[in-house]
Amino acid sequence: MFERMTKGRLKWNPEQVSMAAIFVGALSLRLLYLMENRGINPFFDAPIVDARSYLELAQRIVGGDWMGGDIPFWQPPAFPYLLALVVGICGDSIFTAARVGHAILGASSALLVYRLARRPCDRATATLAAVGTALYGPLLYFEAELLSVALEVFLYLLLLLMLARAQERNQPLDWMLAGLTAGLATITRPNVLIFVLLFAILRFLRVPQSERRIALGRLLVAAGGLVIILAPVTLRNAVVGGEFVLISANGGVNFHIGNHAQQDSMVAIHPGVFWERLVAEPLAAGYSSAGQRSSYFYRRGISSIVDDPGGWLRLMARKTWRLVQGPEIKRNQDLYYARTHSRVLSILLWDRWLSFPHGLVAPLAMLGLILSWRRRHDSLDLLRTFLAGYSGSVLLFFVTSRYRVPLVPVAMVFAAIALRQMLVSVRTRNWRRVAGPAGVLITLIIAVNVPKAPAVEEDAQLQHDLGEVMLRKRHFSLSLQHSRQALVLEPEYPSAWHNIAVAQLALHHPQQAEAATRHALDQHSLRADTRILLARALLAQERVDEALAELEQAIRQEPEHGEVRYAVGRLLLQMGRHVEAVKHLKMARRLRPFDYWTHYDLGRALHANRQSNAALFAFEQATALAPHLADALSAAGAVVMSSGDLERARHLFERALQADPEYLPARINLGLLEIGASRYAVGISLLEAVVDDAVNPGPLWQALASAYQATGQLDKARAALKTARARQPKTAVP
Repeated sequence: MFERMTKGRLKWNPEQVSMAAIFVGALSLRLLYLMENRGINPFFDAPIVDARSYLELAQRIVGGDWMGGDIPFWQPPAFPYLLALVVGICGDSIFTAARVGHAILGASSALLVYRLARRPCDRATATLAAVGTALYGPLLYFEAELLSVALEVFLYLLLLLMLARAQERNQPLDWMLAGLTAGLATITRPNVLIFVLLFAILRFLRVPQSERRIALGRLLVAAGGLVIILAPVTLRNAVVGGEFVLISANGGVNFHIGNHAQQDSMVAIHPGVFWERLVAEPLAAGYSSAGQRSSYFYRRGISSIVDDPGGWLRLMARKTWRLVQGPEIKRNQDLYYARTHSRVLSILLWDRWLSFPHGLVAPLAMLGLILSWRRRHDSLDLLRTFLAGYSGSVLLFFVTSRYRVPLVPVAMVFAAIALRQMLVSVRTRNWRRVAGPAGVLITLIIAVNVPKAPAVEEDAQLQHDLGEVMLRKRHFSLSLQHSRQALVLEPEYPSAWHNIAVAQLALHHPQQAEAATRHALDQHSLRADTRILLARALLAQERVDEALAELEQAIRQEPEHGEVRYAVGRLLLQMGRHVEAVKHLKMARRLRPFDYWTHYDLGRALHANRQSNAALFAFEQATALAPHLADALSAAGAVVMSSGDLERARHLFERALQADPEYLPARINLGLLEIGASRYAVGISLLEAVVDDAVNPGPLWQALASAYQATGQLDKARAALKTARARQPKTAVP
């Protein structure tokens, strides 16, 4: 009977089969793209710019800072907190796990498009819209990045479905759920508020006069749901920052950039010196808090509009054109570069004689809007309102692929309407109904595909970013190649010179590193981390006094910058100036209390300064922040071992080796401990396995000699003593 029911459902519910096929197909495609990228794309496990800042905030939240810092949010907080949940559950698998989650969201979004299109359209049109969304190359790309796009698109589509249902049923609960969804979408990307406001106004105006009181009540219920989500974010910003910031503080500078007379050059600003100079403008004008700085930039943007309204209207026309033009518009990430790592993406995204897919989808969507303009349906009106409201929110700032891509799933519904109508007309041989729309479509396709995407080979920022990623992966020679190529394309690129200096120092070329840092400082003399890098290069050349002078200059430039204090303290620790290192590392801990390495290096400095209890506390704080790292566990064991508590020390060393079985200091210390505890066989086995890898093997050979002698292996004892390069007492390695 169950089998017959199942067969019956499949036979009589083809819609369910279609939806299942859409979801499975969309998910499979995304997982295939993920598999292609993993291990090939250099950015896969080395996020840059916004993706990097999202991940850093997520890691900070997981580390115990549930408030996400002590200043108002710079970026909307929903995605970093969701990412923090993934980090907390998956740990080191975050780069794969987050993308799998995005793939599920992307496949679910294709289903939501089907549901949205199915309300006003037939099943074939809905299927076309959903399949188009599933195969849309730029969506595939952004869903595979550690960015909020996958979450944005899913929440926008869910919001549209909630609003459609609320309009149909007009029940308070439905409006409340729509408001809550709107709140979640807003703290993911505040742009959606413009659509929400436009929808509320049109909803109120469209109902008959006699029903407006009820309509207003329902809209207020939805507004209540929105406030329930927004209020905690706004309250948190007020508590930590002492000022009103509705969601995040980055809106002002983006508004200024998007409405500046030189918008093109402003949008093209690279992260680094020029961006830092821009965001520092309010500080120079006396505005220090996040909200004040954002307001400063909003005022600058409004002044640009008021001072030259004609120029601003021309700028808006150019931005509208960019919204529909075919090529993908870069903002930090180059979509076309990603094609080189994926056969799937190279098929679904290209720019030759046609900028596919946007150069085809945008004309189809515009044609669909024209063909369906006289068709009245609440769901279609809702989708038109979203396109108008969200497009307006993008145009108020600036247009890039990342910001326009959330429009695509809704536009895909109208593209499907146009394609379906033309296919039906062709099938029925109604050539009159084909000719007009086909002419309009061809004209639109030609127009939007006139612009061409810039060549990937000419992208200085891409080469710079590749150089930085290679630094993180410790591929220093490759980093030099990419950074030098960035300078060929853009000679005045301070960050590229900085990265060259880092690579040269890692390759033990301090003179070349010094030259590179001086080039960088010629471009940006106020960059304190480059000055610290110069100090390291000078120190490597034994020019100690000059190095110290550079460190002092770095502190004068940024005395309250946690990274600068940490870098200075760590460098002083390397120089053996432990007392001064402790001073700077304590200040660094105050400025960035949730950073693992700050606590760890402070512990090292305190231990070297013979403050064992304080050192142990610092190592314990570091371990609490990142229990999966071995460094602080091993260092804490060394402190405890030096105090004579061997059992506790053994426990800490074993925990360190559970975290990283190959961590050399823990293996050395555990071997020394076992020999000191007269467990010679275990200690000999441990030290014999690591003595050849030790930086200073002399004390280990001496310990082995003692163990050999204690166990009657006199020949080995004599050989170990002969091999020893130094006669040092048995000390723990911190």
